[in-house]
Amino acid sequence: MPSICLCFEVNHPWVLSPYTFWDICKGKMDFVDEAETIAQLEKISTAFYLPLNQKLRELMMEYKGNLRLSFYIPGATIDLFEKYQPRVLESFAKLGWTNGAEFMGGTHNHSLSFFFSKKEFVRQVQKHHEKVRKSFDQEPFVFVHPELFYSDPLAATLTDELQYSGLITDISPTVFRNRNKYYLYQPATLKRPTLLIKSETYSQMFLKLFQPSLKYGVKEFVDTLRNEVERDQVAMLYMDYDLLFRRNAKSAIWLQVFQDLVQETLKYPDLYWLTPSMVVARHKPIDSLPPITHSHDNTMTLSRSWFEHSFRKEALHKLYGIETLVKNNKHESSMEIWELLQSMSYLSDVISKENTSYNKIPYKHYYTFINILTRLQVYTDYKNRQ
Repeated sequence: MPSICLCFEVNHPWVLSPYTFWDICKGKMDFVDEAETIAQLEKISTAFYLPLNQKLRELMMEYKGNLRLSFYIPGATIDLFEKYQPRVLESFAKLGWTNGAEFMGGTHNHSLSFFFSKKEFVRQVQKHHEKVRKSFDQEPFVFVHPELFYSDPLAATLTDELQYSGLITDISPTVFRNRNKYYLYQPATLKRPTLLIKSETYSQMFLKLFQPSLKYGVKEFVDTLRNEVERDQVAMLYMDYDLLFRRNAKSAIWLQVFQDLVQETLKYPDLYWLTPSMVVARHKPIDSLPPITHSHDNTMTLSRSWFEHSFRKEALHKLYGIETLVKNNKHESSMEIWELLQSMSYLSDVISKENTSYNKIPYKHYYTFINILTRLQVYTDYKNRQ
């Protein structure tokens, strides 16, 4: 029986204010643009989250068991919803109340802390776990790491210290060596967590449904899936929830696609909608993957290129280099700022001089990030000396 596992990431960090060298000299401590953060959140909440979540809830209640979705929402994003858009947070919670939505675990600040501070990583995962339990009344059993980066030590930590049973990841074809991505696997030396491998092909095909100009419909999507995904295999789809909005801003499209998708899959009793924890419970790993000691070794092309960016590398080492300094400080504001800066969304914005199409000012995001970090270091060091 082939299964569809549809997972979304909902991540909204604070918008950072431009921060210059002169702001450091002036001792400026305003690092976030609250007005812009609220404006962006209001726009996407009103136009996207609220109407689509309402429609999904109706479909889940009408077609019980025939539409199941999963969400990874970092704790920092949940905090933003709680503070500025409580209706949105409630709309996600209502999806969970229908038993049609599952909320997955992750790091509270959507950070790469595991590769720089295991202690901080464990703290953040536990904090996020508690936030999910409080906000959605669910216990997360499947873990999502930013960018779906993976390593065997990460899997061991999730199993031994955090008791996660599954991990969604994206592993390069080199590692698979002709293995089939639609089956489940396990780490080289561990029985858990079960590895659910993202299908990039089907994730992209799903997104095409929200671009009518491509003339690619729900029937073609379902037919292709049934022809290619066999018994006991899983099509693991993972993407940014906001991509549905960016691909097409017309609410009628999102609502119609999900309606058609449910009705089309109902034609085939051998096609199941499952959440990640249901996949782990129903399907067993068929093989172990070869050892993967670090997410950015030679076999992990995507993550290796991400970490090898010189600006990102410098920023990450500087960020986690002041961990002890910050945690020894008795002022909560220092910890709050340091936590906020850990979101990898900020480092994703770092660009090289050759790629100026994203922003007319090269290095703008990098300089803002480093300047804020420098100010935080100076401020925290001063407070610790008092």
